Amino acid sequence: MSFDRSRSRWACALSIALVATFVSSWARRAAADPAPAAPSLLSGPEVRWLEQRGWLERDPARVLRALGPYADRVTGAEHVRLDDVRVAHIEALECVLGRVATQHLGVAQFFTDPLFRAGGASSVVVLLDPATLSVLDQIFDLHTIFPPLVVPAPPAAPVHMRFLLAGQGRLLMAYDGAASYAHRDDAYSIFGNRDYQVHPFARMTIGTQHGDPALLDLAVADGPRAPLQPFKKHVLFLWPEIHGLFVHGRDVTADTSVIDRKIRPPPIEWRSGPASGARRLAQNGCPADGAWGGMTAMPGARP
Repeated sequence: MSFDRSRSRWACALSIALVATFVSSWARRAAADPAPAAPSLLSGPEVRWLEQRGWLERDPARVLRALGPYADRVTGAEHVRLDDVRVAHIEALECVLGRVATQHLGVAQFFTDPLFRAGGASSVVVLLDPATLSVLDQIFDLHTIFPPLVVPAPPAAPVHMRFLLAGQGRLLMAYDGAASYAHRDDAYSIFGNRDYQVHPFARMTIGTQHGDPALLDLAVADGPRAPLQPFKKHVLFLWPEIHGLFVHGRDVTADTSVIDRKIRPPPIEWRSGPASGARRLAQNGCPADGAWGGMTAMPGARP
C-alpha cells in the first residue's frame, strides 16, 4: 500500500511540474515579439526554371495514381486544387533540398517555408509519389519523424510512404500501413523515449503562429475515410497530444497537451556527403551558392 501511495504522489508531482512548464512556455511564446518574415527558400523565377526543365511537372494521371483512395479526402476535406499540383522529380528535390542542406536547415524549416503557404507570391503545390520518395530516401537523410521508409523492430515489416503533398497551406502524407518505431536521433527523445508511431494518413496546416512559421493542427487517421484523431507520443505513463510545431530559426518547439518540448533536430544531409552533393547540384545546374542554370537575376529574385 505504501508503494502505491508513493507512486501516486510522484505521478501527481510530475504532472503538476509538466503542466507548469507548459503554461510558462506558452506565456513566454505569447509575449514574444512577432518574428520578421523570412525570405522564401525558392523565388518565383526559380520555380518557373524548374518547371521549364520538366522537374516540376503537370501530370494529373500520375497525381491521381499516387493519391489513390485518398484523392477524395485531399480535394474534399483538405480543399487542395489538384489542377495546381506539380509532380516533383528527384532533380527538383536535389536542387531545393541541396540548398536547405547547405543552410543547415531541417524538414520543419523547409515545409513551413512561404513557398508552401496558401496565397504566397511564389506558392507551389508539389507531390512526391512512391518512386520519387524511394529515391529521395537514398539521397538525403531527412531526420524526420515521418520518414519515407519506417523500419520497425523485427519481425514487423517496413512501412512505406505512398505520397507526400505540400502546398496551398497543407502538408499531407500517406503510408501503406501503421507502425511504431524507435527514432535514432537523440534530439527527438522525450524523457529518454524515442518511440514514435506512423499512421496511414497524417495532415498538418502550414502557416504561422505568434509570428513564427508553424505546422499546425497535426492530426492522423487510420485510412482514407477514417476520422481524424490527435497525434500522440508515449512519454512515461502519459500520452501527450502533439498539436503542432513552431519554428524558431534552427530550433523547433512541439506544442503538446502536457508540455512544450523545444528541440534542435539534425538538419537535412546528403547521404553521400556535402562534397558529393555539391557535384550533383552542379550537374543539375542549380548549385546551392549560385544562380540556377545561369539564369539572369530578376528584380526581387533570390540568388
